[in-house]
Amino acid sequence: MSTTYPQQLPAPTLPGMPGPVVNVPVSLDRRVIYEALALMAPAWLLTSLGYPTYGSYWYFSLLGALFGWHWVHKAPHRISAMLLATLPTMNIFRNYFFYNSPQIIYLAAVVLWIEYRRRQAGEMLKDRVLMALFGFSVVYWWLSFLITEDYSINFRALELSLCVASMTLLYSDLSRFRTAMLALGIGILIQGAALMQHGDRLGFAEIAGGMVGNPISFGIPACVLFLLSITRGGRWIMVKDSPWWRYALSALAGAALLLSTSRGSWLAAIVGLTMIFLFDRRQRVTLGLYAAGLVVFALALTQTPQGATFADYLDRTFGGDISLDKRTTGRAEQWAAFPKILEASPLWGHGPGMGRQVAAEFAGRYLALHSLYLQVGSELGLIGLGLIGIFFWFMFRRGWYYLKKFDEPVPLIGSVAFATIGLSVPAIDLTSALLLALGMIRLRGQVYRVVPAPPPPLRVPAAPWSWREPASQGEEPA
Repeated sequence: MSTTYPQQLPAPTLPGMPGPVVNVPVSLDRRVIYEALALMAPAWLLTSLGYPTYGSYWYFSLLGALFGWHWVHKAPHRISAMLLATLPTMNIFRNYFFYNSPQIIYLAAVVLWIEYRRRQAGEMLKDRVLMALFGFSVVYWWLSFLITEDYSINFRALELSLCVASMTLLYSDLSRFRTAMLALGIGILIQGAALMQHGDRLGFAEIAGGMVGNPISFGIPACVLFLLSITRGGRWIMVKDSPWWRYALSALAGAALLLSTSRGSWLAAIVGLTMIFLFDRRQRVTLGLYAAGLVVFALALTQTPQGATFADYLDRTFGGDISLDKRTTGRAEQWAAFPKILEASPLWGHGPGMGRQVAAEFAGRYLALHSLYLQVGSELGLIGLGLIGIFFWFMFRRGWYYLKKFDEPVPLIGSVAFATIGLSVPAIDLTSALLLALGMIRLRGQVYRVVPAPPPPLRVPAAPWSWREPASQGEEPA
């Protein structure tokens, strides 16, 4: 009698069970920093010496050369990194070159992404919130042009959406995105150092008989740098593993933010810090130290001759005996007139591009409406405000989803900070696009991954087997 033994069955393969979410490490791309410094440092040096026009020529000439070089090498990711790293510089020097050049440059950058990185461009085109923003910007500008017969009215809405598209596309290359954010922070500090000796408000100076810069254009990037240097330990600007760099950038960014005297940026920073306190518990001790340091710095600054302007704006913002009109630099008149503006044309508004005329008629001053909500409500009425509300709802929902799924608060912070900055400025510009893009970023698999848990042990049942009688002599086996 012989025995037939069972064959060994292969172990079954089961998909790994969902495990913890971990951050994917990325490396610093030094080439992005070198290109950004080559673009910014000589330009701001020339500006500090009294030649801002030559500084703009240097910046845009070298930018065009690097743009062409990366175009030939089919590297749209390097173009977008270069544009992001030097965004505040471009926003200042456009006044001395060709004011609407950012729209052309960012449009070309996005087109190159569509041509050479079709997978990333396809993901962008599937983002309904971003496509809604772009469609709204195009229609809003076109209607403004038809009504006013001036193409420049609300033309900056295009640069807002194109800049956001470029930044969200660059986020697919996380290493260059975070390096560009670090280079942007270094650039804003270089700009502050170049303009410090030429004016009382940092980022706003009188050079060669003209005014260079704008407090809000300097304050928003400083706010972004300050918030990102704290959130998640500075991971978004590549300084998480370099404590000394992190503390130095945080301190300098906080000081630059205070010296900008941009109260809209102050408010956005306060809102961002509050959200960090609520949703990033590991940074609460750091927040307390920074808050104490900023208070001490602010008090010391008010005692110096250079801090007179800062003390004046601090008193305007928090002083108890200051009128609302002075506290808001005349913007209270526009808010006071807003109910009458809506009452005159509640549903459709007074038409795209008619903001200045509306301000002159109802508020008595021919000025741009100093708020995103004032401008949209006056020009597009309740329908426009409703569209803005729907847009913010989808942004906040996306940010909340990423906070819960990945424990990542930056998209939600960017969304809320952009909504906050819209209270004091129209927020249709390059610098406001920084906050909006942070709020619209879609976290992908190259950023976070789920660590699969090992499959549970499985007991494999033995295969059936049987005894068999041997065949008799001269008989073939059955």
